[in-house]
Amino acid sequence: MPERTTFLNHAAKIIQGDDFSGKKLVITPNKRSLFRLRHMVPEADFETVDELMQKLSGSNLIEPEELLITFYQAYKRLEENAQPFNEFSKWAITFLGDVNEIDLYLQNVSSIYEHISAYHSTGEGFDGKEKGELESSYLSFWERLPEYYQALKTDLAKLQLSYRGSIYRTVVENLESSPAKIEKAFDGYRLYWLGIVPGNPCEHRLLEWLDARSQLKTLVDVDHYYLDRKLHEAGRPFREQKFLDNSDEPTNLLLNSQYDFKIHPLTGRFAQIMRLKTLIEDISEEEYGNSAIILADLTLVQPLSSLIQDKGLKIHLTSGYPLRNTTIHRFHMSWINLHQTSITRNGEKAFYHKFLKEFFEFPVVQEWLAGAIEWKSLKDRIVKKNIKYVPLSWLQESLNDDLFAREALRLLFEWDAESSTLFQTISEILGNWRSAEGGIKISKFDQVCLDAYIEKLNLFLTQFNEVVEEADLTLLKQFIHRHMAHARMHSELDDEDGLHAMTLFETRLLDFKHLIFVGASDDHLPGSMHKVSHIPMIHRLHFGLPTRRDSESLYSYHFYRLLQRSERVDFIYDTSMNALSGGEPSRYIAQLKEELTRQNLKASISLVKEANVLMESFQNELSITKTEDVVNSLKAALKNNLSASRINQFINSPLEFYFYYILKVKEEDRVEEIIESSTFGNIVHKVLEEIYKPFIGELIDLEQLQKAIRISDEITERVFESYFERAEFQTGQNLISLHVIKEYIKGFVEWDVAEMKENGPVRLLSLELRMSERFKSNGLEINLYGVADRIDSRNGEIRVIDYKSGKVEASELAYDEERIGVDFKHGKALQIALYIYLYCQRHNLDESQVGGYVYSFKNRKAGYISLTVKSMGSDSLLDSFAQRLDSLVSEMLDPSTPFTHHEDSKYLTV
Repeated sequence: MPERTTFLNHAAKIIQGDDFSGKKLVITPNKRSLFRLRHMVPEADFETVDELMQKLSGSNLIEPEELLITFYQAYKRLEENAQPFNEFSKWAITFLGDVNEIDLYLQNVSSIYEHISAYHSTGEGFDGKEKGELESSYLSFWERLPEYYQALKTDLAKLQLSYRGSIYRTVVENLESSPAKIEKAFDGYRLYWLGIVPGNPCEHRLLEWLDARSQLKTLVDVDHYYLDRKLHEAGRPFREQKFLDNSDEPTNLLLNSQYDFKIHPLTGRFAQIMRLKTLIEDISEEEYGNSAIILADLTLVQPLSSLIQDKGLKIHLTSGYPLRNTTIHRFHMSWINLHQTSITRNGEKAFYHKFLKEFFEFPVVQEWLAGAIEWKSLKDRIVKKNIKYVPLSWLQESLNDDLFAREALRLLFEWDAESSTLFQTISEILGNWRSAEGGIKISKFDQVCLDAYIEKLNLFLTQFNEVVEEADLTLLKQFIHRHMAHARMHSELDDEDGLHAMTLFETRLLDFKHLIFVGASDDHLPGSMHKVSHIPMIHRLHFGLPTRRDSESLYSYHFYRLLQRSERVDFIYDTSMNALSGGEPSRYIAQLKEELTRQNLKASISLVKEANVLMESFQNELSITKTEDVVNSLKAALKNNLSASRINQFINSPLEFYFYYILKVKEEDRVEEIIESSTFGNIVHKVLEEIYKPFIGELIDLEQLQKAIRISDEITERVFESYFERAEFQTGQNLISLHVIKEYIKGFVEWDVAEMKENGPVRLLSLELRMSERFKSNGLEINLYGVADRIDSRNGEIRVIDYKSGKVEASELAYDEERIGVDFKHGKALQIALYIYLYCQRHNLDESQVGGYVYSFKNRKAGYISLTVKSMGSDSLLDSFAQRLDSLVSEMLDPSTPFTHHEDSKYLTV
């Protein structure tokens, strides 16, 4: 293959150069490559693999939501005491994923589930004893699954619809039962099959059948670099592939071409988007067609769309974006929640004030009711009257006489909050957003999502009525939210004009000279390949079903294939650390650095520092002068609340302190598709609080605590479910988070039991203790505030304990009065010192009676890490801390020093 020629150009020349006189049919893995190749070979016919398989099977591909409904109807026919749909969905989605793989890999459903059932019935789980009711029910579940499978297949056949695995399996069965039908479909055609050949056993059988009839030419894009290295995961799908003999010679690009790899380690999502903006501005429009943005982290889609809209960039954002993450869905859920929690008081509807405030904060609501309802004055009235539930009449009275606003009020607040009228009302609302007459301006990204969202809602209405006989808003909200988890906004564009942003899998068969990977941390590139399955690994291996290793190999291949014809590749990733992420770059970056660039001397790899990510004029020149108004605002804030986190924020970046603490700037609320570090920590704290709460005021009973370990998983799941729908932590990063938290909890409690056995009993005094004390400084009475995770006592010492989900070293808890309040690296020591100060002040104790400790879940071997205090002469810890705090407050209030950003600040978020 000529060097640097795109794979599709190369394939087009081969197809056009083939002297076959009959018809030519080109099979591609996706629409995007089909669109491009069709322009190059207009005389050929084109189909994607899925389209071909649907045609050969006689069945069309069913939507995931419709498949679940169809399965539920089949299940209800078989079960006299069928589960409600919400309970059924919890296991059915996983089951459907499993049978899809079983069919794709041509395995026998009955054999697999009988194998699993037999394994469990004789396994150590039942100790060889007679099975009880629970065990019998458990085994019966496995035995019933093949029957569910057959019932589903029967119903789908009647509809001439099916899921992907079943469609592919039917084609293989037709090769034996109806070969004439298959031969007729390919009569007179030469097939050119592009992509991974074959992708699964069903494709393998079809390709063997075609190859035996000399109707097949495969075109596979592989490189010797990973194909010839037995341990390289990217070559694994192709080794021992006989179809490579019938394909092209592999390329030798990765070891012989010139590459410029640039690594951009940055802090935060905003910094990544700003760096991306800078890189895009350096690309000329003429080079847009040769450049692509690869979205490894889909949470960056929305900020990227805002960047496109704000800057008028010519970028096609075509990634499959979860509809559940859109502003539309967040608005919808908030709207239902507002009505779901409303009450009837004095004969009229009344809304809970917090949910009403949350609802009015949506920009689209503010715009719709702008000039008609003055929310600020209404909010002031609510606060002044101390109203918990706001009557609908207050909204009506506040409304100006405006036709459009009155219609908005009717739709948003006055509708009958019943499941039967919800779909009609939300359709009217979204229709107003879409129509020009509605006068509502929403972002271009939301406009694109709007049609897809309305289409899904209409589908859900039909499905909901089919599976739920009696429903309320709570059930309906759960139904919509769960189903939106599987809905994506897709846009296949037959357009090469403009820069494209896509996921790695969307790049199949495409080539670009300049690639920009965004979100290229190891958490996203490749990210977790774990998926929920009812089929344990031992049975997967026995029956030859795909494993995590197969998924990782496939992802690795797509990554290296995309690099083959590139020239420059930028990798942007987030260095922020949290409970699950160490802020590490993708392992592919490490492979490029340690392997490829050492073997290919024409390939270079360089690090681009963070210094230029945020505009230097913004980072270095922006400062806030402490005017009288600013100082007065700061004083008011100090009187209200000053915590360790705010003090550390000031030490780290006074400018950030100003934005967050004085201006009260907050990051935009958003749905957590993936658990965030703060939520992770909250869940850990709440689970431990529930486990230890029975012991407050008493010696901790080790026997009872050990019993709690057995139910800790159940408690963790219950707490997790208070933050996320159960469907949201069945797969992916959230599932990993759940398992990590379970291990954290078990590990801590087991360690705590062992520690008490070794060192003596502990009396638990408090959990999640909120402490506040008045502190006088600079003529102000400041409200110092802190929350101690655990207070206990042993041998006369009171221990103030803080849990940390991240890693903490002993050196971080060294109290050095010369560095406390000056160096952000001593922030954890400052926090524990503050807690000791608050507790001693509150209970009139001497510091010798109170110790401060941290338990780090990422440094469990260290146990309780104590606050160590360097020699301070005659000053006590309490006196030293009070003096340092007084100095910090003086610095905060000093009008001669503006709020600026420190150059060595750990991060800047505004």
